[in-house]
Amino acid sequence: MDETVEGRRADGAVARFERRSDGTLRYARPEEPKKDEPLWVGSGWHEGEKAGLRAAVAFLIDLALHAAIGAGIWYAANRFGHADQSVWFGVLAGLGSSFVHRTVVQRLTRTTLGKALFGLRLRKADRSYPTLWELVKQWFQGLFAIVAIPLQLLG
Repeated sequence: MDETVEGRRADGAVARFERRSDGTLRYARPEEPKKDEPLWVGSGWHEGEKAGLRAAVAFLIDLALHAAIGAGIWYAANRFGHADQSVWFGVLAGLGSSFVHRTVVQRLTRTTLGKALFGLRLRKADRSYPTLWELVKQWFQGLFAIVAIPLQLLG
């Protein structure tokens, strides 16, 4: 009679194994996740942990970092004779740093600076890490929300 045994892989993700009647273990393929499963933030230490306030503060830290980069570029461009284009340089630098930090850096390190300060990582419901394309999609959805929501509120 086969039974299912759960264990953890080296990266901390839950893996399932089937114990056969002869005592050997065989890797059991995980169920295919749904295509549009939401990403969630957690420390990875506790199953199903809710990060809540820590995730919100981590997001604000990341947002402040991106804004500071944009403001620094704006100030430098304004100071060194590009006053007419300095605002555009600042906005593009802030957006560019946000994109690189929240997609490429997060894919390579599995966290951002704000999340790292709280020991958080972004994971999918099946405990695997998101792909680069999932992070890119999430970034563009966030950008759309940041632009669309104020426009709707203003009328």
